[in-house]
Amino acid sequence: LKGVAMPDGGASVTEPPLSETPGRISLEMWADRPRAAVGEVVSVTVRSNTDCYLTVINVDAGGSGTVVFPNDFEADNLLRAGQPRRVPGEDAPYHLKRKEPGRELLL
Repeated sequence: LKGVAMPDGGASVTEPPLSETPGRISLEMWADRPRAAVGEVVSVTVRSNTDCYLTVINVDAGGSGTVVFPNDFEADNLLRAGQPRRVPGEDAPYHLKRKEPGRELLL
């Protein structure tokens, strides 16, 4: 599992290659922007080489974790093999915002 760090440092914004190692689950996650300022909205895209169920957790600068997906607005967390899934979805009634300076991590 690769996490996407959204610190003052940066994150990948290009779609990474999906590993094709037989018998192993490969899960790739990338952010829509390299850096997010406090208050900016961000999204991540996730892709797997096999069908699986996805949970996305935000760990804030203080080390507290919160499940941000699935949630009441997007309860279906089935991730289909090879099909990228954006969190939050295009029509989702919520946003992910960077809330404070320092390092935030999406797992």
